[in-house]
Amino acid sequence: MLEWKATHGDGRLEHWTRRDIRDYLLRHLPTTSVGRALFVDAPTCAKDLVYFLSDRGTLAGDDVGVLVDATDEVLYAQTRPVVLAPSEPARTERRSARRKAARSARKRDRRR
Repeated sequence: MLEWKATHGDGRLEHWTRRDIRDYLLRHLPTTSVGRALFVDAPTCAKDLVYFLSDRGTLAGDDVGVLVDATDEVLYAQTRPVVLAPSEPARTERRSARRKAARSARKRDRRR
């Protein structure tokens, strides 16, 4: 992150903004050849860097809470399941499952 900040950012390694965090995690990092595991861990690493700079008293720019929220937003966006519109076979399977459940409920009711 510091290398990116020095070469692609404003060069101020201690000055981080919400936009810097998002640019690094969402624009720069996906264009590199990192593995999926590293890509998913990157927001946590960014948060650790922000905490490190804050603990040292060298963090400038946005508040540490704002920067942590920015990394959490990116992490949440990466790890939440993608919801796609159900395909026709999925709808048919659900309809079939509902029918089976209703049929078995009717059988249970008749036995009582």
